[in-house]
Amino acid sequence: MLFFTKTKLKAWMFESLIGTLIGYALLIFSPGHSVRMNDPQYAMSVVDDRNPLLIIAERFANATKFLFTKQIVLILLLAFFIILHIYQKKAKELIYSEILFGLAAFACEYALILSPGRQTDRVTFGVTILLVIACSIGLAGTAYDRKELHFVRSAGMTVLLLFTFYQGVNGAYDVVTSYKAATDRVNYVETQVAKGAKQVVVPYITPEPATKYSAQYMLCDLSEFPTFWTNRVFAEHYKLDSVKAVKQERFDLIYKNTERRFTKCSDFTEYLRAIRKKGYTAFLSVHDDGSHFLNRTDKKILKKCGISKTPTFRQSFLAVIDDGKALYSNTGTEKLSYNCTIDDKQFSLLSQGKYNTIDADCSIKMNNQELTSPAGGMHVIVYNKKKHCLVDSVTFTLWRDRNFIR
Repeated sequence: MLFFTKTKLKAWMFESLIGTLIGYALLIFSPGHSVRMNDPQYAMSVVDDRNPLLIIAERFANATKFLFTKQIVLILLLAFFIILHIYQKKAKELIYSEILFGLAAFACEYALILSPGRQTDRVTFGVTILLVIACSIGLAGTAYDRKELHFVRSAGMTVLLLFTFYQGVNGAYDVVTSYKAATDRVNYVETQVAKGAKQVVVPYITPEPATKYSAQYMLCDLSEFPTFWTNRVFAEHYKLDSVKAVKQERFDLIYKNTERRFTKCSDFTEYLRAIRKKGYTAFLSVHDDGSHFLNRTDKKILKKCGISKTPTFRQSFLAVIDDGKALYSNTGTEKLSYNCTIDDKQFSLLSQGKYNTIDADCSIKMNNQELTSPAGGMHVIVYNKKKHCLVDSVTFTLWRDRNFIR
């Protein structure tokens, strides 16, 4: 622009340009980029062994696709203003300014070609701002000396106002709902921590934030996997052993009414003593193996319940303990199944160890709704007959240790 307007270049202009280029180079060649490009632990990393030119060509195509899909409205509007102002023979400074900011937006987008990882909407904020500035310059520089243009301007402003109103209402609703969901989760976790829980299950934030006005938008929520990085950070903050998220329906069905009697247990022996209380029905099913770390005390407690035959290495095992007494129990090398009715609810159990098959299986269902997870070990589901609801779901990894997963 300075070249076309024949403006004399100042020393500070060169300093700004050199500083910008140095900063850009530092960003591109920073050690963090190399780490993100090659370390699979980073969620944004892309390990690609293809020819670098092919990778750059693909990213160029993706950047172009982004510009002409998500930014097409601003690009067409800017093109309209540039053509209109050329036709109206407006001042060169005005046209050059529009073109300059338009080209800057394109340069900003294509510069992301050298950035590692996949491109997300949030990194294109600068592209949108530059296009908005270019269109604003075009709007401010347009003469409305004809009735047709007055109508176009009025109609355009009306549409923009209606769109802004819709965005405001939609965004406000999104902010309120996501904030309430996040606040409810925090309150629930703090309540569980106060009760002494060490493993907590929470619902996903629903509905999922749909607008950029929500602070939760495009951010990683907690995962169903306790070892995921957001889960580990969350658990560390609240001094928990683990935390995981499940769908709201599953949370309401299984975890919403979890009782401290069970969550405070840190060992399978303690848990067996807890489920022997009257008013509870416990359903046990083995997936793969649930015997390796089963100790003598565990077997004694099970025997007191009426379960004399406990599983050995990779055997199938099912048991239903009602009011501290065995309603049903069985173990063997074949696949086992059992159905019963408790409190007018239909329960169906299945267990398949890995003694003579590679396809281990496990299932505990209430009214055809699955209650277990895919983890290996001794799965336990507890039902409170007085409250008429499930109060816990836990898996003891007895095939490798005496830890548990909730």
